[in-house]
Amino acid sequence: MRIGFFNVTMCSSKNNEEGVVYLVYDKYFKRYKVGFTQKKASERMQQIQNASGTELILINTFEGSRKNEKKLHEYIKKYRLKGEWYKDEKQIEALFERFMVGVMTGITYDESYGQVNSYHVDILKEVFSV
Repeated sequence: MRIGFFNVTMCSSKNNEEGVVYLVYDKYFKRYKVGFTQKKASERMQQIQNASGTELILINTFEGSRKNEKKLHEYIKKYRLKGEWYKDEKQIEALFERFMVGVMTGITYDESYGQVNSYHVDILKEVFSV
């Protein structure tokens, strides 16, 4: 079903690992990491930080599935550096938030029908108490 420039779909995670999808920023290398964990995001971030030896900042998280993480990687693929690491583009944070709202509300963004700006995201958050 289409509502304006949104496609309304259910982001089901049946038969899929449940956990947390997270966005981390690496201050030293100036890049973002999108990942999934079944632990607390802060625990996973600590593991990544210990392995990388650089200062990381946990930017955002949402309860989701490994399937959601894979869809998010596809959604932001044009910014990919390597693996789960992405360019230092401020759009990454906005795209992550937009995707998160879509997962939580069941409304996903379709780029071929226009842009969702922060005003639309704020309305969605208010309407769906996100």
